[in-house]
Amino acid sequence: NLVVFVAQDRTGNFSYCLSTLTVEPIECLEDDSGKLDIPGTSGKVGKEVLIPVRLQNAIPIPMFSFEVEYNPSVLEYTGYELGELTKPLYSLRWLDVIPLGLSNSGRLMIIGMSNNIYPPYPTSQGIISDVDGTIYEVEKAAEPLSEVKELAPLPQVQISGNLLFLKFIVKDGLNHSCYPVKLEHLTNEMSGLSIDSISSGCFCVNNCDGDQNGDGRITPADALIVFKCYLGSGPCGDCADVDENGKVTPADALCLFKKYLGQPSCLDD
Repeated sequence: NLVVFVAQDRTGNFSYCLSTLTVEPIECLEDDSGKLDIPGTSGKVGKEVLIPVRLQNAIPIPMFSFEVEYNPSVLEYTGYELGELTKPLYSLRWLDVIPLGLSNSGRLMIIGMSNNIYPPYPTSQGIISDVDGTIYEVEKAAEPLSEVKELAPLPQVQISGNLLFLKFIVKDGLNHSCYPVKLEHLTNEMSGLSIDSISSGCFCVNNCDGDQNGDGRITPADALIVFKCYLGSGPCGDCADVDENGKVTPADALCLFKKYLGQPSCLDD
């Protein structure tokens, strides 16, 4: 891009110079392969967004801590909500999110401890117990302790679901640009178990509101622009995929027309 710099001195004389400004594209590769994962999310500038942190077929861990790194010029952290794994399946004793460094520094530490996510195991008394002392009575074992230890192990438990949702306000960002939200510094000191992998996510800015021609409102003209895009008889703008399903179809034009008529549409929050 060619940029013009203009300066004026005290006498009113102007001078200028030309310079070429190269803007490197922001790259973010979405990876959903990890046992601990942040999935891809999107949001509009000025709106709140919830970014999940989830487990995927992971061995339960009783104590954990990890860090999340994000772009503080794009996202501003405001708090968190607990996920479904804080329900009886996971039984978190406590969980906390601690901002690191200065206000909105772009780093968060998440720490937590669970009550009873160890797999149950047989004991010499012929019972099954979990780590916090809860006892489940079963048939008494007649074998001595040495033989009880040789019993076939119980199936290893694996769990999936959201640990928590990190809450942010979208401060800024280029439309249709994606910014990394990274998982780092995973620790699991208490159980001796480990999560096989972690995978970071991407937050993408999507400021599209349905207004295709930039006149500040949604009218049948916007629907016509999108329909022409679908037919290949007109240009396709950055916001032609109104329902954000990855393709431009007549459903996008219909969504805009419904919004114009005041009917429920895909643009409703």
